[in-house]
Amino acid sequence: MDKPTGSTNSAKTETFREKLGTKDIEISEFKVDELRKIASEYDISGSHDMHKEELVMAINKVRHSELLQ
Repeated sequence: MDKPTGSTNSAKTETFREKLGTKDIEISEFKVDELRKIASEYDISGSHDMHKEELVMAINKVRHSELLQ
């Protein structure tokens, strides 16, 4: 019987954005550097100067708008 693994090694080439997709993932658990990479993938300008809370809000806003389309 195959066991599901928690390893993300097979998804290393996958972008954060692809990993998130439409999944309901709590992005506030990501580290700031990971959030900045996600923001970059979503083309969120000014993300380099944002604090964690600002990054989370900006990413959630973009993700929400994409889900509505």
